[in-house]
Formats: sequence, structure tokens, C-alpha cells
Amino acid sequence: MNQSTVHFLAFCLGTLLLFHGVYTLIHGTQFVKDLIIDYYAPYMQNEPCKLCIGGMMMGESFISSMMGMESTIKYPKYLTYLSYGVYIAEVIAPLFLIVGRCIKLSAMIIALDISLALFLVYRENFFTLTTSGAWSAEVPMLYLILALTLLFNTKK
Repeated sequence: MNQSTVHFLAFCLGTLLLFHGVYTLIHGTQFVKDLIIDYYAPYMQNEPCKLCIGGMMMGESFISSMMGMESTIKYPKYLTYLSYGVYIAEVIAPLFLIVGRCIKLSAMIIALDISLALFLVYRENFFTLTTSGAWSAEVPMLYLILALTLLFNTKK
């Protein structure tokens, strides 16, 4: 793919995602925080013997339970910090794409963000259709495909 095509696709992806970024700047990341907490809430409520919370925090919970201490870490608070990555993926990375700098890195950040969004938002209805017959995950998949195209077809 020649450089002018790469820059055109980067400009288009950056411009389209920047609208999401402006919305996020205005309204905040509460929607993403709620998605993260909704996904991890069953793991936090059903912790057997305080050995693990989900699959990612076993060490701290195990150590605190062995020492007879109650965990002082508030996992929902720390998990919600992940939602601030939306600012990087929907504001900073698109701005870099629009000006044509760090295209490969920006595309990688956007692809990761869209993949997580697909998992959190569409995991239960990924293979469903909307009332107009379109695939429910159509628009995010177009963003993901465009980001992956930029990621794998950019030289540096």
C-alpha cells in the first residue's frame, strides 16, 4: 500500500474516532467504568475463600488471607482506572493519525481499544442482527479492520 493511501486511511480513521473522543471529553468515562465493573462484578461477589478475585489478582488476595489481614485494595476503584485509556484511544491516537505521525503505534492502540470495546459491549450479542438487518457489531468491526489494516501495512 502506498504512503498516500496509508495517510488517507489514517486521516479517515482519526477523524471518525475523534468524534467519539469529543463525546467522551464532554460526558466522561462513566459508561466504560460501568461496563468494566459489570463484567468483573460476578467474580468479585463469588470469591471462594478469598483466594482470588477474577483471574488476575490471586497473589494479593492469597497473601492477605494467609496473614489474616483484610484486603485494603479496592479492586473496583483500580479496575475503573482502565476506563481512562479511552482518552488515549479516542483523543490522542486519532490526533496523531490526523497529522500523520506515529501511525503504527496509534493504530495498535486503537485496535486494542476497539477489541476491548467489542468484548465488553458486544460479547453477549455479537452474532445478532439489528432491526434493519445489519450486524450489531458492524461499525466497531469496521474501525477494527481499518486500524488493523493501518497496523500491518505501515512501514514504521
